[in-house]
Order: sequence, then C-alpha cells, then structure tokens
Amino acid sequence: MLSVPGKRRGVNRVDWAMRIAAPKTAPGASLVPNLYSLMGPRVPAGTYTVKMIKGKETFTSTITLQHDPRSTHGADDRALQRKTVMKLYAMVERLATLIDDVKELSNVYQQISDELSSQYTVGYTSKNPRRDGTWRRIIVRIERPGLTVRTKQGYYAPTGP
Repeated sequence: MLSVPGKRRGVNRVDWAMRIAAPKTAPGASLVPNLYSLMGPRVPAGTYTVKMIKGKETFTSTITLQHDPRSTHGADDRALQRKTVMKLYAMVERLATLIDDVKELSNVYQQISDELSSQYTVGYTSKNPRRDGTWRRIIVRIERPGLTVRTKQGYYAPTGP
C-alpha cells in the first residue's frame, strides 16, 4: 500500500513507480552501485484500488495494469519470469538476514567469551565415603554481593567398589 499525505491546497500529484518495495540488501551491496538494487520488481498486471481521503470523505477508484500488447512473451513466459524474479527477491532478502544473523553471532561469541573469562571452577572431594548411588545435594554460598552462583543442584554418589 502506498500512502502519500497531501496537505497542499489544489491538485496534489502522486507518482507510482508500479514496483514493490526494494528488497532488504546485505551490507556491502552498496559498494557496487546498481540502480536496480534501489527498487523492487514490477507489480503484476491486475486491478488496483486507489483511495483518496479528504476529511471524512473517501473516494475510491480502480486502475487496471495490462501487459504491453506489443510484447511477444506469452502468459507462461511472464509467469515464469515473475516466479523467478520473486525467488531472486526472496534470496536477496534472505542473504541480508543471514548476514545480520552472522553479525549478531559475533556479539553472542563476545558475550560468551566475557562470561567464560570471569568464571571460576571450584572442586572438592566428598568426605562421605559411602558408594551407595544416593543423591547428594550441593550448596554453594558466597559472601561477596553482586555475584551470581550457577551450580548443579547435586549429584549421584558412585556405586560399586
């Protein structure tokens, strides 16, 4: 949907390029400028609704876009072209999303690195010599405020000799 506010008195003119919005592109795609990367594919032939709203009144009309009658391409060719163009359009947007995801991974890896570099490992040997396979609860307490302790709730004692 194209919405253009017209606040001037008199006749306001609206241009419609008959294209859908340009696809989201990956960073770096602008290093090689290409006019066609700034616009999306053409809208298909069909009937489109035009609405003009003035105050509380709404005026509605339709516009019909038709294929150029001089074109030598048949309906099957146009359908295949449309399908191919939309598939490429989706691929360009998917590539941009993947690159955004990869860039976000860099932040995630940095967070993991920061967390791992500030962790401590505490080990201990149980004073309970029984090898009975029972659940043994672990409690770790710290006295320093502002720190978070993450630990297992406990473990099962070994069994056998």
